[in-house]
This record gives sequence, structure tokens and C-alpha cells, in this order.
Amino acid sequence: MGKYVIKRLLLAVVTVLIICAITFFTMHAVPGGPFNREKALSEATIAALNTRYGLDKPVGEQFILYMKGIVHGDFGVSLKNGREITAIIGESFPISARLGIAAMIVALILGTVFGSTAALMRNRLPDRIIVFFSTLFTAVPSFVPAHSRSALTAAAAACLCWAMAPPSRSATTRTRASSSTAKTS
Repeated sequence: MGKYVIKRLLLAVVTVLIICAITFFTMHAVPGGPFNREKALSEATIAALNTRYGLDKPVGEQFILYMKGIVHGDFGVSLKNGREITAIIGESFPISARLGIAAMIVALILGTVFGSTAALMRNRLPDRIIVFFSTLFTAVPSFVPAHSRSALTAAAAACLCWAMAPPSRSATTRTRASSSTAKTS
């Protein structure tokens, strides 16, 4: 058992190193740089920024410095706002942790309730509905419900705008009134 755990931990470390290397070298292979903007910076400014952040060194040396920093808990400075990455993570981690714990609690409760219901009603309609939706929610990428929610929010906002209009005016009166004010202005 102990050998298995040690083997798995070593594989996890190797996997993280491989992912870091792939990410690092892929970002260097992509055209452009961190200082490319709509407003072009002067060559002297770009050279000064590259020197400040160590981007003027060879890629291999940059990678070794990057990995040393990660091992020591130094994630560097944000190129966007100049703040320490560890400070940014420290500010947002408690919120993310609370959200993750709340999501796990909800998932545990709903999973237990729906799983028990499906087990008690095996091969009947409730079981089939629960299995269908659990498979659907597992298979659908997480961004699809997020976009659907955005569309539903926009539709609800549009409906509320119409619903909140004064009841004495009809839709055609509102349209005529808005077009006549547009002509006068």
C-alpha cells in the first residue's frame, strides 16, 4: 500500500512538471509577447520591460528560473498590474474555497437524495429521469449552461422591461412615442 501511494505521488509530481513545461514552452511559441498592445510601445520600453521581467534571457534559462520560483512559492509579478501573484492568490483563495466547499455540500446532498431515489425506484420513470439528467449534466461542458443562463437572463430582462411599462399605454403607443421623440431630437 505504501509503495502504491509513493508511486502515485511521484507520478503526480512528474505530471505537474510536464504540464508546466508544455504550458511554458507553448506560451513562448505563440507569436507576440506580453507587452503587445493596440498602442505600440517603443522598442526601448519593450527592451526595458523584457529586462525587468527577465524575458531577455534564453528560454531554457527562463524556464529554470520559473520552476525554481514555483518550488520556492514565488510565482512572480503580474505583467498586467505589477502585483505579486501570491498576493493576488491570497486575496481570492478564501472566496474560491468557500464557493468550492458550498458546491461540494450541495453536490453531496443532491447526489445522495437523487442517488437514493434512483436506487429505490430502479428501472422506473424517476430512475430513468435521474439517470438521463445526471448523464446529460456530466456530458455537457460547463460553459454551455453558463451561456444558456446568460441568454435566459437577457430574455428575462427584456420581458421585465416590457412588463414594467405603464399599463395604460400599449406597445404601439410606446413605439410611436419613442419614434416621435427620436424625430424631434
